Amino acid sequence: MYDVIIVGGGASGLMAAVNSTGNIAIVEKNDILGKKILATGNGRCNLSNLECCYESDFGNEILSLFDVEKTLDFFKKMGIETVSEKSRLYPMSLEAKSIRETLEEKALAKSEIIRGAVKELEQLDTGFKLIIETGSKNSDKNRKGNNINRLDKKTKDYEQLNSSDKNIRESGSNITSAYSKAVIFATGGKAGPQYGLTGEGFRILKNLGHTIKKPIPALVPLVSESPFLRDIAGVRVNGRISLIKNDVEIATEKGQIQFNNDSISGICTFDLSRHVRDIKENRYRVRMDFLDFPSFNEKENVKKFLHKRANNVIFDKNFLRGILPEKLGQALICAALKNIYGIEYNGFDGAENIENQVDKKAVIEELARIVKSFEIEISGTKGWRDAQVTDGGICEEEIDRNTLESKLVKGLFLAGEVIDITGRCGGYNLQWAFSIGALECG
Repeated sequence: MYDVIIVGGGASGLMAAVNSTGNIAIVEKNDILGKKILATGNGRCNLSNLECCYESDFGNEILSLFDVEKTLDFFKKMGIETVSEKSRLYPMSLEAKSIRETLEEKALAKSEIIRGAVKELEQLDTGFKLIIETGSKNSDKNRKGNNINRLDKKTKDYEQLNSSDKNIRESGSNITSAYSKAVIFATGGKAGPQYGLTGEGFRILKNLGHTIKKPIPALVPLVSESPFLRDIAGVRVNGRISLIKNDVEIATEKGQIQFNNDSISGICTFDLSRHVRDIKENRYRVRMDFLDFPSFNEKENVKKFLHKRANNVIFDKNFLRGILPEKLGQALICAALKNIYGIEYNGFDGAENIENQVDKKAVIEELARIVKSFEIEISGTKGWRDAQVTDGGICEEEIDRNTLESKLVKGLFLAGEVIDITGRCGGYNLQWAFSIGALECG
């Protein structure tokens, strides 16, 4: 029987393994440990953030016990130097594999790997029995040489096999049992099925009596059916974007806004996506300020600026050239014309043409309004493949804050994305995984 089995070899699971002692095993179904780490920070591993904090008191308590400074010191002792870009922190190599391979190496020095997926978790008087479905993929070479709990394929009985200098292999699809005094449950959420994340852990924990807040994709593009997006697809612009829920502004962010044919993305938009929930019961839209500068802090300032500009610049489809990206400027002028005259403008060709057809003063005033507060209806978010993290999961109230043990299942400890703690984009979620993973061994 193991002292501890860690279910999930992601960031928090690996961190727990590195900091643990005793007879430890990691159950992981992917072909490599820490697979999702490779995708973080666009392959550079944005491992933390100098401004890291969480909206949850529980999250901040965990962070205070293993904070950013301790995280950087932890990696430094393992040979990983770090650099910062603004507040975001990366390995100096700017390669995510530096973090993944270092954690894997240290974890395998202390732990055995059972390659497979946990299907059920049964509580026993002496600990836990894990029902594991093993597949055809070979595991990493075991480097510790302790006993590995496996199913004897001839007798169909549970036995212990000495594993020195062996790969742990399973062919076909088999069911294996493993036993442990305690379990650290770090299966992750549902974000990133291409990295092996399915949300299966939520089902197992629900069967054990835990309350699961509905998981939704987070840090993900916002989807819209607005035809406006097709006109500005590919545009990137700095500005302010706010999320409106049922006519009430609930969150606002600043940064680069990116437009696609059917969605809006960019870090600031990803951070807003955490608040889009129950889309069928609520109406969401975003409001964007494309001139978020001190000199244009009020619509009246923009209006005066544009009226003055009209005296010197031809009032045509390129009237906003040099102020905004060309495609965006043209689309906003067309939108202003549509709002006033109720007709579609697909662009116009010259000053005489437009000035002979419209009230230039009225168009400029409408343009000043929408440049500062352009709104687009949101119909949802992109799905799990595009999501960076999961929002939702185990309610923090069901976790003992002092031990990180489940209040419902003695000996079961919870870690990482399976808990309903979601951070901002920019290293906050990896820091959460590292902080809670490091504390599990305590």
